[in-house]
Amino acid sequence: LAVDIINPSLSVQRLPHELWELTVRYTITFTVQELNPPFDFTFLDAVRIWEWDQHGHDAVTTWLRIENIRPMTTSINRTKIVRVTDDVLDTEFGGDELRAQVHLRNTTISGLPVERFTPILHLLSG
Repeated sequence: LAVDIINPSLSVQRLPHELWELTVRYTITFTVQELNPPFDFTFLDAVRIWEWDQHGHDAVTTWLRIENIRPMTTSINRTKIVRVTDDVLDTEFGGDELRAQVHLRNTTISGLPVERFTPILHLLSG
């Protein structure tokens, strides 16, 4: 087993001034070997927001909220908040299907990143 992202979720709140607040929550699990010497690994995590529909999927943001993590325990809960405007999300008439993509990689060694998507969230327009 190795580092993983579990239970990713996306919630949305409508804010004033044509803003949306998207909250991405997830848990990162690490092995004991990833936490302790001699490795003392550092990880990087980030999120990206997607519009998701039958006709194709569009990234509506670049990678955001990029942060480095030095885990001290085998499980940590993460929350990342992204704010976007109406015009960023206005890609379909009548609402959007959104999901977030979570990216995690070990920056100490150049291993393959772990990426997980949240379930699809139906966003009502207006």
